Amino acid sequence: KIDVRKGMNWGADDYLTKPVHLAELARTIASRLRRAAVSRRSDLAQASLMMESMAVAGVTPEERARQREILQRLHAEWDQQLQQPDQARALSAEMSLVPGRVLALSQTEDRASDLMLSVEPGKVRCRTSDWDLLLERLLAFAFRNSPKGDPLWIVGTWEQCTYQLSLWNRECELREIEERRLAELCANPMAESAQIVGLTDLQIVAAIMKLNGGLFRFQNSNSAGGLRLHLHFQRAAASA
Repeated sequence: KIDVRKGMNWGADDYLTKPVHLAELARTIASRLRRAAVSRRSDLAQASLMMESMAVAGVTPEERARQREILQRLHAEWDQQLQQPDQARALSAEMSLVPGRVLALSQTEDRASDLMLSVEPGKVRCRTSDWDLLLERLLAFAFRNSPKGDPLWIVGTWEQCTYQLSLWNRECELREIEERRLAELCANPMAESAQIVGLTDLQIVAAIMKLNGGLFRFQNSNSAGGLRLHLHFQRAAASA
């Protein structure tokens, strides 16, 4: 009993006395795993509520309604594309127009001086209307999650027939629960039609990339320089 009391005082929350039987050991381990799972679910629920309260505070009800409307439209277009895969889409966006469009969008937030732009020209496979919306949502997320005065890098480069547009900010970094949800979103952009709190703008970006045959990826670490978003486009057809 003295040993048990000492162990508890040192931080133990369970105790087995010798000789230890395998069945008893297995039951104890199973019990600890169940408790740990319940505790983790509770922690995740609290983190989700915290993330939701922080995200909602930065987005107006009108903006959330617009995000919801955009998502519904994109998912409807995806359903139609699955039903009519041969339907032609005008897919050609000019990358040389990116700096001008980005500067125009940043001026509404008084963030034009924060932009660091380096974008190679060329045409990529993306519908023009989707392209404008994609840039708008990318910048909305970036400005909402970075302080004014902090540089926002936007770099576009060709890698053979693929164009990579990257956006990153050194001060923006995802929480664990956000990183996990975003990884799921990258793996299957059309799996979730309901708004993901705090990540709705990136949810829209991922859906646009899926509709236009592109890929959406991200890196989230201090060693990589904060949060980096990578959009991979195919080269536009020569006739586009």
